[in-house]
Amino acid sequence: MTRTVDVRLTVNGKACEGRCEPRTLLADFLRDNLSLTGTHVGCEHGACGACTILYNGEAARSCIMFAVQADGAVVVRGPKGQRSIAASELFKDAMTTSIAPDEILVEVRLAVMPAGAGFAIEEFARRHGDFAIAAVTVVILRDGE
Repeated sequence: MTRTVDVRLTVNGKACEGRCEPRTLLADFLRDNLSLTGTHVGCEHGACGACTILYNGEAARSCIMFAVQADGAVVVRGPKGQRSIAASELFKDAMTTSIAPDEILVEVRLAVMPAGAGFAIEEFARRHGDFAIAAVTVVILRDGE
């Protein structure tokens, strides 16, 4: 049995939504689910640039990004005001985020989880109450009963 999830995003200023498997690439979702055939797939590795889209004002390769990644964001606030960072753009690498040193995380917007899904968040700190040294979040989908 194939599970599907709801994906909601804004394309060219218009709210769009559809259902797809969690492993569906954004390029395929745009073409197959939303009939937006202007998005092309060339190398399927993100190197050629044929799949490039503007995602939250930044160039992104839709052939190496899952559609479900487009449906989530964090909101940060700093001296320059508030801004939203897409979930797929939050981490630059394992130890660096897109949050500026003078900004603080104020909101997390998550995609809607499908029925029957479960999640866990675990963090490791030296002492209770300290900032986390490492954290992990996992979503589990059961197949069948």
